[in-house]
Amino acid sequence: MTIAVGASLGGVYLGLSMLRTDHWQPGSVGLALVVFVAGCWVHRMLHDLGHWLAVALLRLPYSRRRPRWWPLPKVAPVPGPELRDLRRRMVLYAAFGPWLNFVVAAGTLMAMVPAGVRSGAGSVLSAVTLAGMTVGLTSLVPLKVGGRESDGYAMLRWIFRPTRARTNLMRAHADREMAAAVVEVRSGSLDLAELEALVASPGRDPQLLVHATQQLLTKSLAAGPGAFAQAMNQLAGTARSAHVDRTTGGLIAAVVAHAVCTVYLKAAAYDGTHAGGPADIDELAALAELGHTRQRQSALARLALAMARILQGRPADAVTLLPSVGLDLRHEYERGSILAVRAIAELYLGDPERAAWLLRSAQEHHCPAYLRTLAHDLAAAAARDRLPAWPAAAASTH
Repeated sequence: MTIAVGASLGGVYLGLSMLRTDHWQPGSVGLALVVFVAGCWVHRMLHDLGHWLAVALLRLPYSRRRPRWWPLPKVAPVPGPELRDLRRRMVLYAAFGPWLNFVVAAGTLMAMVPAGVRSGAGSVLSAVTLAGMTVGLTSLVPLKVGGRESDGYAMLRWIFRPTRARTNLMRAHADREMAAAVVEVRSGSLDLAELEALVASPGRDPQLLVHATQQLLTKSLAAGPGAFAQAMNQLAGTARSAHVDRTTGGLIAAVVAHAVCTVYLKAAAYDGTHAGGPADIDELAALAELGHTRQRQSALARLALAMARILQGRPADAVTLLPSVGLDLRHEYERGSILAVRAIAELYLGDPERAAWLLRSAQEHHCPAYLRTLAHDLAAAAARDRLPAWPAAAASTH
């Protein structure tokens, strides 16, 4: 941004100065302005090249990105906070871009002297020189816009506030490591033991914990009932841990309760049996209540508690938890999910016609396939009078 503003001001200055000089004609002004704009574009690439030279010569770890309509990839240093001589390296990195602009501008200035400033070649070289000085000087203006810093801002920060700069670098380094860990977890490449080790460290980043929770439930379910029960108990302990903040603990509790409720209801739909006894359902309901208490605005937490109420033999409470209107939902599929679970509750209340209507509405609202299939399977079981009544002992304790 600073370079764009500087280039505009430099162009205005160039045009005015040329018009005030008697020996330069209006046609020369237009040519010089075109050369100046092209020179700014070339010097901007030279500026980026200077930073590329810096990361190579200073041996700085870096990341790269290629902006649209820009031929040269952008480079950004990503050193670890423990890197030796970090302060000097970061100052030199910021200085390399404008330094290369000044070197090239000095070269065009020296070439302009023998050509003569009043000649055509001299006017072109002077415009190129001004472009290099403009790009170099404006990049040294200490300015920060959003999360982007000018070279001058970065240099001053590392010179006068190195402790704060290093702290910010440590925070950014930790964010990059966390993002890489989340990508690794979501890829499904970690085995059960590695996922269990992640969940066993409740001080982890909340986003990482939630993704590890989802992957652990998925993989433990595929490994068998024993592994799934063990994962559920471990995750329930993590959700209640004093080392996990309330919001994250509530989200983990909601994720676990929703997954286990889905498994229990699937068992009811497929073979008409109960996947859990009264004590299991009570424990599941307590976990769902924890999630709903700490995540009242979360559609997932509301769904988990509603499904737990159905398992407890309290479908009317599930309907109360899932109004068809009045909820502030971020995504359309959340409304579809609510309508599908309400349809399941209506099946248990003995109203298959309303359940069918809710299922059609859920499909229109892009209900996730697993919930839509579950509701259809339960509706088919209800039509065959094979919808099981849940153990009364679970409901009698509440």
